[in-house]
Amino acid sequence: MFGLIAAVAVVIAIAVQAALPKVDAPPAVSLRERFAGVTDRRVQIVLAMTVLAVLATMSVYIYVVPLLAETAHLKGGTVGVLLLVYGLGAVVGNLLGGRATDRFGSLRTLAVALTGFTLVIATLTLTATTVVGAGIALFVWSLFTWAFNPPIQNLLLELGSGGGLLLAMNASAIYLGAGLSAIAGGVVINLVGVQLLPPIAAALGVVVLGLLFVLRRNPALEAIEHLEPIGAEECLPVAAVTD
Repeated sequence: MFGLIAAVAVVIAIAVQAALPKVDAPPAVSLRERFAGVTDRRVQIVLAMTVLAVLATMSVYIYVVPLLAETAHLKGGTVGVLLLVYGLGAVVGNLLGGRATDRFGSLRTLAVALTGFTLVIATLTLTATTVVGAGIALFVWSLFTWAFNPPIQNLLLELGSGGGLLLAMNASAIYLGAGLSAIAGGVVINLVGVQLLPPIAAALGVVVLGLLFVLRRNPALEAIEHLEPIGAEECLPVAAVTD
């Protein structure tokens, strides 16, 4: 499996070199400049949302195999197929999240994505009790989860002038949340069992929704929210700006 991944990576590297245009490297910036945007309280809230949202979803996803073994007695190849279904949901969610952001704006799209993710993951132990139920649940869960990425990145671009640097900070926030998720999920499983992991993760989703509510009350963001959405013909879809 690792050999296959390495081979695909080599093919992609060759395709990138052959097919994509050359882009000049941006000018070097100092460490102070890299962190300048983080002094904005709104940016801090957005990055905290990223960390907690990734922590919530990844803490369940990392342990989804033992979770499905408990809820639906699934294992082996069946779980592999369900993970493929999850991946398809991610592709669709990322596309829809970008399109929705272009049409409805970052804040509204985030509200829908976070609400959907929280509801699906809160009921995961009830819905993922059969192969079909688990497949639907994982697809919808992934769709809402990956619809989160385009609007959160677009929101950062709307908040500050250091767009590329802020997106880099958001990528770091993603990896921080992912790194913490394995630890947090393992602690929860050891203390209360794997079936209580989704409800606890959903509680984190509620916290992220609370942060979004705080953010929306900012006067500057209210102005952003009421801007006329940019048409797809006027700019690249935000779905293209993904980690």
